[in-house]
Amino acid sequence: MCSNPGERYSVIECAIRRHIINQSNRNYVIYENLALKYGGAHGIGGGNTHHIIVRDCDLGFIGGGDQHGGDRTVRFGNGIEFWGTAHDNLVERCRLWEIYDAALTNQSGGPSTPQYNIVYRNNVIWNSEYSYEYWNRPESSETYNVRFVNNTCAYAGHGWGHTQRPDPSGRHLCFYTSPARAHDVVIRNNIFYEAKAHAFYAPSWPDEAINALVMDHNCWYQAAGTMIALRDSPYAMAEFARYQAERHKEPHSIVAVPSFVNPEQRDFHLARGSPCIDAGGPVDHEADFDGTPVPQGAAPDIGAFEFVGK
Repeated sequence: MCSNPGERYSVIECAIRRHIINQSNRNYVIYENLALKYGGAHGIGGGNTHHIIVRDCDLGFIGGGDQHGGDRTVRFGNGIEFWGTAHDNLVERCRLWEIYDAALTNQSGGPSTPQYNIVYRNNVIWNSEYSYEYWNRPESSETYNVRFVNNTCAYAGHGWGHTQRPDPSGRHLCFYTSPARAHDVVIRNNIFYEAKAHAFYAPSWPDEAINALVMDHNCWYQAAGTMIALRDSPYAMAEFARYQAERHKEPHSIVAVPSFVNPEQRDFHLARGSPCIDAGGPVDHEADFDGTPVPQGAAPDIGAFEFVGK
C-alpha cells in the first residue's frame, strides 16, 4: 500500500552513515560509561590514534551503511575500530552486540602502518558478524603486542545484519590477508561459542604467520560446520585435537559448552560446574568485567567473568 510515510507511521528512525564518535587523529582520550547505538557507520572509529581508552561502554545496533556512498554492494560498520596507525589503546569491560561488521578491530591498508600495544580484555560480545577482525597491509607494515584476552564471544553471525549482507559469514576471529610483519599477538582465555560459519578464520595466512599467534587457554564450541579454517586445513569441532597436534597450538585450550547462566537473556556469567572455571592462563589485569578480583579460585577463569559461587 502506497501512502505518505509521515501519515502512516507515528515514528520513523533513520541511522546516519557516519561514526557516532569519530576519533581520527585523537590521543589521550577516555570514553567511559557511554551507550552508543543506532549508527550507520562505526560506533567509535577513525585513524591515527594512540592512548585511547574505551571502558564500560555499551555499543549495539551499529553499522549497515554503504561504505562508499552509493555502492550498496559494500556495507560497513564496526563497533570499535582502530584504523591505520594505532598504538597504546585499550578496550575493556564493554558490551557489544548486533554489530553489522566487527565488534572489535584494528586494521590498515598502509602504506607503512605500525599497530602495537593494543589490548582488548574482559569484553562481552554477541550477535556480531565478527567478534574480532584483524588485518594489516602491506609487507612494510608491522603489528605487535596486540592482546585479545578474557573476552566472552557468543553467536557470531546471529545478528540483525547477517542475512542482509552481500557476503554473510559469521566468525569470531576473522583474519583476512595480512602480509604485515606480526609478532606477540596473543589470544588467550577467551570463550568462542557458536558461530554461523567459523570460530577462527585465516585461510589466506601462511603457516609462519599462524605459528606467530600465541593462542592458549581458550574455550571453543561450534556444533556444526568448520570451526577453524586455515590454509588447506579445515577443522570441525570434533577435530580440535588434530588441530592442536598439527599446528602445535593451544595445549591448554578446551572444547566444551561453556555453561552460561542464561544466554537467552544475555547473562553470560559462568554457571556452577562450567568447564571454564579455573581453566584460564596468566592474566595481567586484577579484576573481571564486574570488578571481581581475579582469580577467585585456583586459577583465572576463561571468559570475561570470574565465577564467585553464586
